[in-house]
Amino acid sequence: MIVMQSSSMLCDAKKKQEAVDTLKILSLRGDSCIAAYNYYHASIFYKQAYDLNSNVTMARKLANVYRKMGRNKECASLLRSIPSDSIVYNDIRSLYFAYSSMSNRDSLLFYGDSATHLNPYDSEIVVSMASYCNDNNKPLQAGKICSLYLLRDSTNLLVLRQYGYSSYLLEDYSEAYKTYKKLEEKGFDNYESTFIMGISLAKLHKNELAYDYLLRAATHKSFKDYISLHYLGTLCLEMGKNDEAVIYLSQAIELQKPDSSLLAILYKEKAQAYYNKQNYYKAAKEFEQSAIYNPDDPITYYNIAQMYGATGDKKKEKANYTIFLQKSDLLKDTEENRELIKRVKKGLTRNSLC
Repeated sequence: MIVMQSSSMLCDAKKKQEAVDTLKILSLRGDSCIAAYNYYHASIFYKQAYDLNSNVTMARKLANVYRKMGRNKECASLLRSIPSDSIVYNDIRSLYFAYSSMSNRDSLLFYGDSATHLNPYDSEIVVSMASYCNDNNKPLQAGKICSLYLLRDSTNLLVLRQYGYSSYLLEDYSEAYKTYKKLEEKGFDNYESTFIMGISLAKLHKNELAYDYLLRAATHKSFKDYISLHYLGTLCLEMGKNDEAVIYLSQAIELQKPDSSLLAILYKEKAQAYYNKQNYYKAAKEFEQSAIYNPDDPITYYNIAQMYGATGDKKKEKANYTIFLQKSDLLKDTEENRELIKRVKKGLTRNSLC
């Protein structure tokens, strides 16, 4: 009986050792796959090992490879299964990035706050959290996150960039310009930096410098970006650079077709440039293009009539004033609009359009 018991114990010990050996082999195979960036097979080996022994080490390895594969829900589930007294900083960090990838707002902010509280110098999480807040209409929170970090380390350009962008979104254009200027001095020269500096300077009424930056922004996009061309065109219009305004607004129009609402605005702005140049015929033509894309704007027809009146084309002037009156009920009921309608009616009645 004693011999049989000893044999049973030896058998159990052998099985345990075999299990330990198998676990070790599977783990090493998974490690080897990770080293070769073969996450698919690594996940298979780690999962087999985890099924044999669901210890903390294997949970972390499997969670890590799941995160690399985008299987963030499974990653978070594994990490949250780890007992609270065994949780380490890297676990919290991995939970943050898992929930960040899933855009789980409450969880990502919870684990992000926890991580930065434990390690305030983890700039990767600071940048990620600030970026999330900026992209989700929370620039004030992004600014606070970055400001706290920059008190400790003002040299991190990625944090500085998010701080500058949050300032821009908060319409603190002076701070946005100063921040992006620092980035520019450190070699951060691209579409984003030049565009934001250009807009910020325009808002600060520093048009000449704004023009230079918006021109650089459009150049970064090879003049194929509607937004920079539109802003550049309208700035030129404001500065009296009417020839350039026509060029840039024309390019913006071509890029924006067939978006009717934006095209109506762009053609109006182009018409304004021609009006400023006293080229009333071309201004009329641009206003007519605007009317095609927004036929229910009475003021456009009024402007067309005005332009044809300046060219001496009384027939087209009268026709467009007539359309203006037909659509005048679409205007807001203001004293200014009532006076405008009254004046046009009086002019048509007298058949004297001056």
